[in-house]
Amino acid sequence: MSAARHVTGMAALLLGWVSALCSAAAPPRPRAKPAKPTEKAAKSSAKPATKIEVPEVAQMAWAIARGSHMGPGEGWFRGGQSRYDFKWLMKRFDADHNGKISKQEFRGPAAWFERLDRNHDGVLTAEDFDWSDKPTDGAAQARALLQLLDNQGDGRITRQQWSAFFDKAAHGKSYVTAEDLQEAAAAILAPPPNAPQKNDSPSPLILVKGLLTGEIGSFHEGPKVGEFAPDFDLKTEDGKQSYRLSSYRGHKPVVLIFGSFT
Repeated sequence: MSAARHVTGMAALLLGWVSALCSAAAPPRPRAKPAKPTEKAAKSSAKPATKIEVPEVAQMAWAIARGSHMGPGEGWFRGGQSRYDFKWLMKRFDADHNGKISKQEFRGPAAWFERLDRNHDGVLTAEDFDWSDKPTDGAAQARALLQLLDNQGDGRITRQQWSAFFDKAAHGKSYVTAEDLQEAAAAILAPPPNAPQKNDSPSPLILVKGLLTGEIGSFHEGPKVGEFAPDFDLKTEDGKQSYRLSSYRGHKPVVLIFGSFT
């Protein structure tokens, strides 16, 4: 059996498993209520539904099946969990219990408040701690603008690059319109004449293969916030000494830093 047929077969099995998990995790369809429910039936129907957590690998496979290119907010590419999130701040600083933290309620340096107040509305809300890409927060638009103007690929837009784009879009005017911006952006993004079409996005087959081999995910999820990290031994570079994670537990803080797979 060829490698491509093997991966395709495994992908079909994996996506079938994902569909079963997603069906199990979906809320049950509402049933017709009886005309005159008894008191016993009313009490039994008040039981909360069991919440089924879909594994991260299933979320990833489902995103691939839906045509995702593994961008932010897709699959398991989402904001990380933190012990010190907005709920943690609310318990300590929201004195009037209105769901917001004002400058007067925040008992910390003013510079910290300014950094946490991402939308600069003068109060801390859950929105300031939501790092997922939404059409309203401009994150996706900011990345698109950076990609458009950053011709050096260093993740920065200099004053010279900004001015050059303005001059190109203005056509000698002292201002630019929406049509000018659209025309200038199209000129930058347009491929050269007779250039072969290029698609940098990985194909679904490559994504599924990466998922099965552990290159873009793992079938074994890591510990959640508040859980112990799995124990391990790590040898020094010269191989003469070894460190065990559990030997530091209860003695001193340990920071684990993992390199990016990219």
